[in-house]
Amino acid sequence: SDNVSIENAIMIMNNSKNPLLIDPQLQGNQWLKKFYKNSNFTVYKAELKVKEKSKDSKINEKGGRVIDPAQVQLESIEKDISDGNLALLENCTEEIDSVYSPIIGQNIYNDGLDNRMNFNGKPISYSDKFKMFFTTKLSNPHYPPEFYIKLNIINFTVTINGKHYCIDLQMREANERGQWVGPMHREEIEAIIPDDMLDEICAVMEGWTI
Repeated sequence: SDNVSIENAIMIMNNSKNPLLIDPQLQGNQWLKKFYKNSNFTVYKAELKVKEKSKDSKINEKGGRVIDPAQVQLESIEKDISDGNLALLENCTEEIDSVYSPIIGQNIYNDGLDNRMNFNGKPISYSDKFKMFFTTKLSNPHYPPEFYIKLNIINFTVTINGKHYCIDLQMREANERGQWVGPMHREEIEAIIPDDMLDEICAVMEGWTI
């Protein structure tokens, strides 16, 4: 197994801060999706941003205003916060939309009856089981200093051992599906996959057939 990957997983599990994964090869992103696949876990896109409301907004065929996918996403996250679900915001850049600032800072308060968070312009009930994972494909992002205080920033840049671990994982999963991953051996697999292209490992493995 990869000691770095194991240490990263421990850091994610045993820290109360929301994690931000520096993950250029998508190793951490894939690990999260596999680990939480049987949980209330939803993946969201950081590039979705709410558009300014305008009187000139287009009207859809039913006569209502056009639905903004970004607003739908935020409303879904509101429910995650209240219900204590897990969420992943992937494809983050160096500038994360300010709407997520209350989550990043864990700005929670008690109104005398319930724990709450002001998110998306309104106070909503907050469950302490809620956690949001942030991931970026940038290899050397420059975040403001407060991010390093408020978030659990983890570098998931793959190592040689990490590549071995991923290959082993994919081979085991292929065998469980009744697929034969030969006649290539480990050395042959590694020879065709660059160290900095972890996502290609999955693409190659998925391309093999029975």
